[in-house]
Amino acid sequence: MKKKNFGPIWFACTLFVFVSLACNALMPPASTAEPASTAQPLPTTAASPEPTLSSADTPDAAATQQASGLQTRIKKYVSDGYLTSDQGNFSPLTDATFELAKINYLSVKDAGYEEKAGDFAAWSHVKLTSAASVNYPEYSGCGFIFRLNDNGDSYRAMITKDRVLIVSCRNKLCSEVGKAKGSGRLSYDNDFEADVELVVNDTNAHVSVDGQSIGDYLLSGDFLTDPGYFGYSVISGTNKDYGTRCEFSNGGMWIPGK
Repeated sequence: MKKKNFGPIWFACTLFVFVSLACNALMPPASTAEPASTAQPLPTTAASPEPTLSSADTPDAAATQQASGLQTRIKKYVSDGYLTSDQGNFSPLTDATFELAKINYLSVKDAGYEEKAGDFAAWSHVKLTSAASVNYPEYSGCGFIFRLNDNGDSYRAMITKDRVLIVSCRNKLCSEVGKAKGSGRLSYDNDFEADVELVVNDTNAHVSVDGQSIGDYLLSGDFLTDPGYFGYSVISGTNKDYGTRCEFSNGGMWIPGK
């Protein structure tokens, strides 16, 4: 099985949101990325089948509660139309903390899921802290990278203190993904915590933050439609001290069954 190497890979970026993140946004010139040989392999995290989510199969109260919470979450995604079935496989995501003190740079990190995924639901509690106040046109953000190809083409979905930012990157050029509905806006202080949910189904990406629907986003129908790698992403909006710190915890990933 081929595994994706994330490791300490830095991507140069210049976030010109007012021009739809064109040119150098998020993706680097080839010379700015560290060699692939410096990347570390993903740890093995095998997905466990949870097609029925029966609490009778869990031996203790904590496990029963966890299974019940997962069942409720997945059934809500189905009832809201974001997933088509509540049958599938669940895998926990790794609790992790990452720091990046390179303004306008993006770091891609391992989330503990080694398989390729096309459609999925992923969620995590995110705590963002910044060593300095960050304001537009700079961004500090935490989130996910998904459908990542070996050549670096990918989607990235991130939250900042004032918005959800989803971009598609191809041939080292990135553009912002348009919304089908929702404001896409957030209103947090410079440091904040939030529960983030991302559900990807074909050409639709839905984002909820703290239990509130923030927006549905239109993915391309002819680009990045195949399964790809999944991970965490961090954007730095400052060079000061530790820069931007993203803490991910209590995360999970659901892959719909065939």
